[in-house]
Amino acid sequence: MVDSGHRISSGPQDDYQATYRAMVNAELPRPPRAEIEAYSRRVGSRMRVYARVVNGAATPLSTARNDATVHALVWEDARVGVTSRFVRAAPWAGFSTEVADGATFTTTLETTDLANVNWSALHTVVLADYAPGPGPAYDVLQAAVAEPAGLYVEPATVTLAVGGDDPEEASAELFIRGPHVLNWTAVTDSSWITVTPDSGGVGARPTITVGAAGLVRGWQEGAATFTASSEDGMSFAQTVTVRAFLGARPPRRHLARGPR
Repeated sequence: MVDSGHRISSGPQDDYQATYRAMVNAELPRPPRAEIEAYSRRVGSRMRVYARVVNGAATPLSTARNDATVHALVWEDARVGVTSRFVRAAPWAGFSTEVADGATFTTTLETTDLANVNWSALHTVVLADYAPGPGPAYDVLQAAVAEPAGLYVEPATVTLAVGGDDPEEASAELFIRGPHVLNWTAVTDSSWITVTPDSGGVGARPTITVGAAGLVRGWQEGAATFTASSEDGMSFAQTVTVRAFLGARPPRRHLARGPR
C-alpha cells in the first residue's frame, strides 16, 4: 500500500484499512513542497493540460537529479467496479531542466484520443512528485485540480477616488492568471484610465490607475478590457469595471481599492 508515495507498506496485514488510514493521517499534517496552478481544456478528442509548478522543496528538482515529474490524472465520474471514478488517462512530463528552490517550471500535457467518454463528467488533477532519496519511495510535492482554461483578471471591479483630500491619481493592483502559454494586452475605454504595463504574460500584476484629468465631479464608470491568446488557438477576453469618484472623499464604505 502507498500513501502519497512517501510511505510504503507491504506484506500481510491484520487490518489493511487501519494501516492505510494511519499512513494517510500521518501525511495530512505535512506541508506542501510546491505550488501548482493548472488549467485544462478539450482539444478535439483529447484533454490538454497546462501546469505551472513553483518549487518549494528546498532542493533543486529535475528528472536527471531526482526524477522530478509532473503528472495529470484525467478521471471521469463513472461507476466502474467498486469505485465511482474512472481514470481515463495519465500523461506526464519530467522536469526537463533543473528548477531551483523558488523557481518555476511550466509544461503542457496532453492525453491520447479519448473514446466513449462523458466530457462533462471529466476532471483533471495535476501533481508533482520526486524521489527524495534512494529506494522505491516517491514523495508528492503538491496536487491541484485543474480549472477550465481561461483568462482570469482579479478583481473584476475597482473603485477609486481622486481630488479633494486625495491625490490627483489613484491606483490598484490587478492579478492576471491562466494557462502559462497565454499573452495578454489591455485597452481602456476612457482617457482617465491607464493600465501599466498594458501587455504581458500570466502571473503579471499590472497597475490600473485613475487620473483626475478627464473626470467630472462625482461618480463615473469606465472599463479596461483584457484580451489574451496563445499559439495553440486559445482566445479569451475579460473586462474590469472601473468606478471613479472626483471630489471630496465619499463615504469609506463605497471604496474598494482592489486586492491587498
